[in-house]
Amino acid sequence: MRENGEALTTHQSLQRLLSSDFEEVQPPMDVPFVIRETARKYQHTVAQLTVWRKK
Repeated sequence: MRENGEALTTHQSLQRLLSSDFEEVQPPMDVPFVIRETARKYQHTVAQLTVWRKK
């Protein structure tokens, strides 16, 4: 998503879409996780977790 030619992060987009009905409970957290692709190959990734509460 872009605004005025600048790329928006997923978190910024979520804030804009949810802020009217939800409040963000805590700042975003990075959550590491591992996906096993084969018996010897793994993919290490970091997801961003956000927690929201309905107003």
